[in-house]
Amino acid sequence: MTYFSGTMQSIFFIMGVAGSGKTTIGSALAQQLNIPFMDADHEHPVENINKMTAGIPLTDEDRLPWLLKVHAKALAASAEGGAVIACSALKQAYRNLLENTLLKVYWIFLDVERSVLIQRLSNRKNHYMPVSLLDSQLATLEKPKDAICINAKRTVEEAVEFIRQSIYLKEKRIGIVGLGVMGKALARNLGSKGWQLSLYNREVSGVEELVAKQCVDNFSELHKALPFNDIDAFVKSLGDSQYILMMLPAGKAIVEFLNMLSPLLSPGAIIIDGANAFYADTEKHQQQLLLHHIYLLGCGVSGGEQGALEGPALMVSGDKKAYDSVAPLLISMAAINGSGNSCCNYIGLGGSGHYVKMVHNAIEYGEMQLLAEVYGILHHGLQLDAEAIASIFNEWQKTELQSYLLGITQQILKTKYNHQSILTSISDKAYSKGTGAWATQEAAFLGAPSGMFTTALNARYISTDTRLRYWMQEHVTHSEHKIKHEHVQINVEDIKAVYTLVRIWNHHQGFALITKAAEQYGWDLSLSSIADGWRAGCIVRSSLMDILSEGFTQTNMVSAIPYCEEVLVSNYPNLIQLVAHISLAEIPIPIISEAYQSILQYKQKKLTTTLIQAQRDFFGAHGFQWDDDIAGTVRHFDWT
Repeated sequence: MTYFSGTMQSIFFIMGVAGSGKTTIGSALAQQLNIPFMDADHEHPVENINKMTAGIPLTDEDRLPWLLKVHAKALAASAEGGAVIACSALKQAYRNLLENTLLKVYWIFLDVERSVLIQRLSNRKNHYMPVSLLDSQLATLEKPKDAICINAKRTVEEAVEFIRQSIYLKEKRIGIVGLGVMGKALARNLGSKGWQLSLYNREVSGVEELVAKQCVDNFSELHKALPFNDIDAFVKSLGDSQYILMMLPAGKAIVEFLNMLSPLLSPGAIIIDGANAFYADTEKHQQQLLLHHIYLLGCGVSGGEQGALEGPALMVSGDKKAYDSVAPLLISMAAINGSGNSCCNYIGLGGSGHYVKMVHNAIEYGEMQLLAEVYGILHHGLQLDAEAIASIFNEWQKTELQSYLLGITQQILKTKYNHQSILTSISDKAYSKGTGAWATQEAAFLGAPSGMFTTALNARYISTDTRLRYWMQEHVTHSEHKIKHEHVQINVEDIKAVYTLVRIWNHHQGFALITKAAEQYGWDLSLSSIADGWRAGCIVRSSLMDILSEGFTQTNMVSAIPYCEEVLVSNYPNLIQLVAHISLAEIPIPIISEAYQSILQYKQKKLTTTLIQAQRDFFGAHGFQWDDDIAGTVRHFDWT
């Protein structure tokens, strides 16, 4: 692959705070590009060096002569073939000055956690920059949005290769197909980071007309993008190396579009399918396209419209070399978690990325149903209004229970419509898309217990079955046996304890399904990496995910992680009490009850499924094993 056609005379500013590795990575990059390297820190006047040595932060006035000097050297280098310049250009105003009148500039930003920076600076010998100035640099830092951003935990070789591939892609035009809510948001995300984009949306008279052009006209981030409603012109705009992000509805729309697109593409083209597609469909498309030497990557995208715009979580799978080729593009648009890691995660081969996204959505279903039930207990059981429940959730949000879904639930509860809680006006019919049903089907196929997300899915189905609901409300009434709310012996702390436990059980079933799938399909999946990728950007991001990400480095069982084990053991009595009291109060808590029944079964030394085995053998001669038979020999009994 030729990396740098058209980059001669370019200036590569590699920036970051002290200790980020500018000199090390910059000099290695310059060697690879065969152009000079300059460390701009060496251009500071003596006055600045003396000030920094004394631990005094530099002002804008201090930096101006230095910036002008570096700019002059950059101009000279540009005229002679380009250069790599290591430069702590902390503010956008500094960067504007440095790149002024330069024909071609690339900014490369080395992002490093503060704790790592402190350790690096403490280990440096005979350097005028003291550790004490780090915080002033971080406070001054304005991270560049359109830079090539690198987590500087990478090795020097990895960082240089990532920069090289990023520069190559920056020279190319990236195609985006499908400009619905998510496609449009992702296009704006990439446009804001300086990627050259070609946008395509189908043309449907009276329904979808000039959608791509309207996006370019309406959003400043896309003013440099090229709009298309003709597929041939769109593909030609991408040149010989074609990279396309496809944001179409899963199913028929994808099949039809791939059939139309694939004959127009060159061998080596890479398509990134960002739909909520079924993993087996993704694998079928990968195999079909590979016959034409075209690569398809399945890419689960989570975060909703806001996440897509500001930084989603991405779960990518398929050919690893194809992924590496477009990784800088995907990483640039993904969220960054609290450890400085990108939430763009290469999951593995085949359709494993879409599989993991499917399970993400199943966990999401469970979390949403659980919050709805907790709201129901507080509202109907403890007779609290929406504002009071919002206050409770606000307090929980300050603890280890913090999550995106808890946060938005609190906001919803505070929202009023016609001077009352908005929930009093919203229909209770809850709908779903394919991923919840797929997860339930997959769990059944693999023999993985999935009661949590199956129950959550069924709760939505029941909510829409209005005919039977009306009949039940009219005919099945035994209110005289119902405990009145003033006699419900449960309090907010009990509810919090149960909420904490059931969340853990919901996550347990989700990650257990991923583990089972990895075994079944031969995928080499890392639960720790998956959880780390879910720590920001996505719908299930939470403090619990931080705990799981760390815990999975030691075990692949949620229940074996110390925090989770402690919650399961300590909060189980609260679960028993709550299920008993709330059930007698006739407040539906299907997912909480499912968690209780599931855990209760796991706790039994011997289950009543012995009778099921006897029944199966009686009518179908399926056989059984004796309890004390260590060898596990299958036997048949003559029941007649």
